[in-house]
Amino acid sequence: MPVIVAPANKDGERAMVGYNLLGSSKEDQRARDRFSGVPERVSLSCGALTVLYDPLEFFVGERQVHLSPLEGAILELLMRQGRASSKALIETFEREGASANTLDVHVYRIRRKFTGAGHFDPIETVRGWGLKLRVPGNDMQRFIAAASLPTRM
Repeated sequence: MPVIVAPANKDGERAMVGYNLLGSSKEDQRARDRFSGVPERVSLSCGALTVLYDPLEFFVGERQVHLSPLEGAILELLMRQGRASSKALIETFEREGASANTLDVHVYRIRRKFTGAGHFDPIETVRGWGLKLRVPGNDMQRFIAAASLPTRM
C-alpha cells in the first residue's frame, strides 16, 4: 500500500514524497502473495495421526476423528510430548475447568472413538506414572523405546 507524506521543508513549502511500505522487490511481492489469502493452519503429525490447530481437529490419514475439547486437549498434549505424567494431565484438566476424577472416563472415550472408527488405540497407560502416545509409524516412539533400554556395562 503506497503512503504519501507531505512534510514541510525549511522554506515552509510542502513537497510530496511517496513511500511504498510493502516494498517493491520480488521478495516483498512473494511475501505479499503468501499472506494475501487464507492463512495456512498449523499442524502437528505423529505417524498416521495429525492435529490441526484453530480449531483443534484430529485426523487419521484423511479421516477426521471428532473429539470433545477436553479429549482433544489430552490427545494434543500427548502428541506434543509423547507422554504425560498424571500431574501434567491433572494440570490440563484444571486449565480446562474439569475434574481430574474423570480422566479415566475421557481416556476411555478417546479409545472408543478411535477403535470404533476402525483405527488404532492412540493411548497407552503407564501404570503408576501416566499416559503415553501409541501411534503406528511414529518414529519418536521407536526413539523413546530405544533410549529406555538398559545398557550393558
